[in-house]
Amino acid sequence: MARQIRYMINVAAGRPNVTLRVIPFKLGGHHGMISPFTMITFGKAPPVVYLEHLHSSVFMDQFSDIEPFQLAIQSLMDVALGPADSAEMMAEIAAEYERE
Repeated sequence: MARQIRYMINVAAGRPNVTLRVIPFKLGGHHGMISPFTMITFGKAPPVVYLEHLHSSVFMDQFSDIEPFQLAIQSLMDVALGPADSAEMMAEIAAEYERE
């Protein structure tokens, strides 16, 4: 587990298109716990939301469909630790696994 955590830290540090943000457990529930989704953004096209369920999946590209997901992402960003604090927290967790 420690190796996987350190890999995430290294990827985020080494790639400009990857950001590691952590929401500590102590903050409790948040919008990210409602259901998983993926928002895909493009340089010159509107974003797309991808949802995957047990028996189907869907891509949504209408603004009225993706707006709630954009708001959820903003809500998550508002409570998440910044990139440096997130990396520090993940490094501490990795160190705990290495001590076991």
